[in-house]
Amino acid sequence: MNRYDVFIRIVETGSFTQAAAESGYTQSAVSQMIRTLEHELNTTLFLRSKTGAELTPDGREYLPYIQSVSNARRELDVKCQEMQGDRKSTRLNSS
Repeated sequence: MNRYDVFIRIVETGSFTQAAAESGYTQSAVSQMIRTLEHELNTTLFLRSKTGAELTPDGREYLPYIQSVSNARRELDVKCQEMQGDRKSTRLNSS
């Protein structure tokens, strides 16, 4: 899971803590991923409070783009696995 997936998980859960628990990361690691993403985009993506996390206006603007990047990465991973499987079966059939 990458920082884009974590961003989406926080949006879905409304909580850094819950997103961390569901993702298998510590809350600290999730916070660091989001800080890195915020630094990359030069903005604040979430308003953090004791009751959870809410997207900022910039976060709402970036959401569809981050979802696209996340989806594209998932599709790339699937294609990579398919191609590695094809290579393995080709090698087995060649032997």
